[in-house]
Amino acid sequence: MPGQDRLMRSIEQTNAEAAGWLDRMNRSAFDSVEGARFDEWMRADPRNREAFAEMAALWDDRLLEQACVAVREAPATERVAARAVRRPLSRPRRWLPLAASAAAAAVAALLFIPAIPVSHQTAPGVMRTVALSDGTTLSLGGNSAVTVRYWPWRREVELTRGEAGFDVSHSSWRSFEVDAGSVRIGVLGTAFHIDRLSQHRVSVAVARGKVRLTDAASQLDLAAGEAALASDSVLRRIPMDPEHVRPGSEWFVMRDAPLGDLVAKMRRFSDASIAVDGTLADDLRLTGRFRVSATEETLALLRKGYGLDIARDGDVIRIE
Repeated sequence: MPGQDRLMRSIEQTNAEAAGWLDRMNRSAFDSVEGARFDEWMRADPRNREAFAEMAALWDDRLLEQACVAVREAPATERVAARAVRRPLSRPRRWLPLAASAAAAAVAALLFIPAIPVSHQTAPGVMRTVALSDGTTLSLGGNSAVTVRYWPWRREVELTRGEAGFDVSHSSWRSFEVDAGSVRIGVLGTAFHIDRLSQHRVSVAVARGKVRLTDAASQLDLAAGEAALASDSVLRRIPMDPEHVRPGSEWFVMRDAPLGDLVAKMRRFSDASIAVDGTLADDLRLTGRFRVSATEETLALLRKGYGLDIARDGDVIRIE
C-alpha cells in the first residue's frame, strides 16, 4: 500500500540518519558546529530520539546496560515502558532487537529530563580534584570554576574562570566539549589543560590524545605534546611548557605576553584582589618565568624591573 510504503521509507531514512550521527560521534573529534546540528536533529522529531537510542543500544552494549540501570532506578511511572530490560544481558542475540527497543524506551524517557548543571569551584590557592559521573577526572586550579552538564548523547563543561585539567573517560559516541568563552574544545577521550587567562585569551595544552579548538572563525587540532593560544579570534600554536599541563602550578612562563596574563595567574593564589589598568594590562609585554604563587615576590619584581606603581587600597592591590 502506498501509505505503508511511505511510512517504511520514512523509518528507514530516520534510522539511516541516526546511524550517520553515531558514525560521526565515533570520530576523533566532534566539533561544536556538528553538536548544534545534532541537537537540532534530536529536537526536530520524537522519532529521531527513539531511532538514535535504538542505534546506540545496538552500537554499544554498555549503553543498554546503563539504560537498564537508569530504568530500574527511575520512578515507577517511567519504568512501565521498559520492564523487559530486567532480563539478563547475556540472553541470546535473537533477543537483541527487543532489548534495543527496551533501551530505546529508557533512553528516550531520559532525553526529556533536562540536564541539571552542577558547579564546582575553588578559592584562591586551593586546588581540587573531582571525579565526574562518567569517570572523567577534573582538576581545578585556584580561584577557578566550572559548570558541568551531561546529556545522554553529549557531555559539556563551561570553564567560567581560572584553569582546569581534564582526563576524559573515552566514549566512542558521546562527545565531551568545554566552553571557555572565546573558544570551544572538543574531544572524545584524552587528557588536556585549559587556562582561561581573560575573556579573550585562552591557552590549551594536550597531555594525551587529541583535541579540536573551535572559535568564531577557525579550527585547530592539537595532538599530545602540543599547545595553543586562542586570542583575539586567532588560534595559534605555542611552545608547550611543563606548567601548561599542571593545574595550580606555582610558576608561569611568559614569552612576549601581556601583563594581564600574569595578573590572571597571580589571582589564582592571592587572597587580595588585584586590579590593573586595562591599557597597561594589554600593552606591557613580559618575558620570563614568574613565581605566581608568591604574590609579594612577584609584585616586587614588577616594581623594580618594570617601574610599575603598586599600592594597596584596603584589600585591593592596584598596579598602575
